[in-house]
Parts: sequence; structure tokens; C-alpha cells
Amino acid sequence: MDIRTKKADHRHTSVLSSNEVTALVACSAFLLFGLNNVETTALPSYVMTLGAGPLVAGLQNSLFVFAAVALRIALERTVKRRGSRFAMIAGALGYAVPCLALAHCTDLWQVVILRLMQAFGLALFQPSVAQYLASVPPASNLGRRVGVVRFATTASLMAGPAIMFPLASCCGYKVLFVVLSLVGACGAAIALVLPRDRENSNEQQGQEEKGTHRPATATKPARSPGTTAVRIPPFAPFARSLLLPNAPRLVESLHISLRKRALLIAEPFALALGYSVVMNFGQTLAQEALATDNDGLLFVFMSAGGIIASPLAGWTTDRLGAKRSTAGAIALNSLGLLLMALGRTPPTVFAGAFFFGMGYFGASAALIAAAGASASRSASTFLARQQSALDMGMVAGGLLAGAMMQTGCSVFAVCLTASAAIGTSLVVWSMIYPNEKGSI
Repeated sequence: MDIRTKKADHRHTSVLSSNEVTALVACSAFLLFGLNNVETTALPSYVMTLGAGPLVAGLQNSLFVFAAVALRIALERTVKRRGSRFAMIAGALGYAVPCLALAHCTDLWQVVILRLMQAFGLALFQPSVAQYLASVPPASNLGRRVGVVRFATTASLMAGPAIMFPLASCCGYKVLFVVLSLVGACGAAIALVLPRDRENSNEQQGQEEKGTHRPATATKPARSPGTTAVRIPPFAPFARSLLLPNAPRLVESLHISLRKRALLIAEPFALALGYSVVMNFGQTLAQEALATDNDGLLFVFMSAGGIIASPLAGWTTDRLGAKRSTAGAIALNSLGLLLMALGRTPPTVFAGAFFFGMGYFGASAALIAAAGASASRSASTFLARQQSALDMGMVAGGLLAGAMMQTGCSVFAVCLTASAAIGTSLVVWSMIYPNEKGSI
């Protein structure tokens, strides 16, 4: 029975190579992230055509993200038990089915309810992509594989609006939502082709449990007649280790692990603050600093920087370590915001958008790779929490930027403040995060 099970698992897991699996994940992520990017930017205008004001139009996106974060926390155990492939398929359908229903909406409350239903897709699909990549061997090139997928998701930000917005202008929003639902269905179909990851994790856990029980029976001492058995307390090995000379190293490694986890959660939050400013008020900045017919070029340059940086950041993470790779990307991100804040000419603003895209998407790829490698046994849960931190940073950045502009601050002052905040996070990262690939 065991031999047949192992053969079946071998046939199941050896059908696709690591590169083929990465390509399939990238294709599915391109379609689903593209659907999300188009909806996020198109729905405010669509909601206003139904009679809503700008505040309500922006609020539906905030409710969408808040609901996704709450669902993601509630579904952590389910995803860990069923596997990240299951979460990708369920998340893709969570995007596609409500999107089809959006084509038949006539009232604002219907759009809000369907948007809250789509939060199920955001809660499951986006973190499960990184979780699935972390479960695919070998771990030595995880950064490169994450970079390839981040390249695909960044390309979707450039291609999605450029292709779908003319379709909405020509054929209307109903046709747009029908096409987007088909895109989501194709992404779910691609995820179905992926090999399962839950069986491999269960097999590893079974081997670990067998390994922990075997030494106890093999090394059990024989007791001679007339002697009394001495029961060793379960905490004795730990107490003995505290008396060893390398005990300080154990305490230090635990402290380093806590520092790493804290920074791997906090840094995506800080980066998302700046990203939210550009996504919410980038068009306002472009209208003030550029000609009106060049509004979209700001996002084109930002996406181009991300397309270049995503695979490059994965490569540098594998070879130089997460500390160097992430620090360089954060520096580019802060520099890009600074150029957009101080530059009032198109070349300076375009250069700032390009550096900003390189920094944000490059740092995101490096942080995902570092999180997947650091949390080996709880990677799925930790990556989901990292994604939740990024989502909350998006919400916080939009609210803070809106509050600043409401009090009379210009969009350039908001970008300057975001640049200073991210620069501060760079200093904290460089001082606290442990260096695992030599010394800087």
C-alpha cells in the first residue's frame, strides 16, 4: 500500500518541472491580477455613473480591502489544511463569478455587495500565489521564481487598463465585466493544472512525526529486575541545552528570527503607504505636472520599472541575501517619490515614476522570497499575514494622503512625506535586519 502510494505521489509531482510550474503560476497570476487592477481603477467611474459621489466611489475599494483582510485571517487554517493550490482556484472563482454578476447591476447597493463578495477572491488568491511558490522545490531559487511571477503581475498593471479601458469606452461596462469574468475563469482553469501541494506537506509531517517517535523506542534502556525506572522530565533536554556553551547562540538565533519576522511584516506596510499615494493621487500629480494627454504615461513608466526590477530583485535575493536586495529596492522607491515631489518637469516626474516602480515591485519580490525562506514550516500563514500588512498599508496610505490633501496640502507635499517615511524604514531595515550573506 505504501509503495503504491509513493509511486502515485511520484507520478503526480514529477509531471511538471519547477520551471513549468512557475510559468503556469505566472500565467494565472497575470490574468487574475490584471482583473483586479482593471476593476480597482474602473469601478469608481462606473459607480459614479450609477449616481454615487466620489467619496462613496472610493469607499467601496476600502471596504473591499478591509473585508479581504478579515477573511484572510479567518481562512488561515483552512488554507493551511487544504493547500495553496485550492486557495488559488477558490480565489480565482471568487473574482470571476461576482464579476459576471456586476454586468447586470443597476443599483449602487448591488455593486457594494458584489464587491464585498469579491473580497473572498482577494483574500485567497493573492497570498496563495506566494505560498504555492514557497512549497515548490528547490528553495535555492525561490527568489528567481518569485521574481518571474512578480514580473507577470506587474505586466498586468500595464496591459490590463491599456486593453480594457478602450473596450469599456467602445462597448460599455457590461461587456467589460463579462470579458473580465472570462479572464478570471481562464486563470482558475490554469490553476487547476498545477500539482497539489497539500499531499507533499502532509507526507513531510508524517516523516517528521515518525522521526520523532523512532529514537524514543530505539534508545529505550533495558531495565534489570529489581531496579526502579527513572522518569526523565520532558523539559530535561531543554534544560540540558541551557547548560551547554552554545546556549547563548540559541537565544540569539531566536531573537534574530523574531526581528526578521517583525521587519518582514512592517516593511510591506511602509512600502504600501507610498504605493497607495501614487495609485490614488498619481493622476492628480500627472495633471498638475504634465500635459493632460500624458496622464497615463506616469503609470506606464512605473510599470516598466517594476517589470525590470521584479526578476532582478529575485536574482539578487538568491545571491546577495534579502538584506542587500531589499535595501537597494527601498532606496530606489524613496528616490522615486522624492523626484516626483520635487520635479515639476515631465522628464523628472517620469524618471521618478520609473525608479518608484523599480523600488516598490523589486522590494515586494525580495520580501516575499525572504518570508517564504524564513518561515519554512509556517510559510503559508506568514505569507498571508505579510499580504494583509501590505493591504492595510494601502488603506492607511490612501486615508492619510486624503486627509493631508483635505487640509490643503498639495500632492507634491504628500509624495515628499511618503518619501521621508520610506527613507526612515530603510534606515530601520539596514540597522536591524540580520545580514545572512556576508557583511555589507
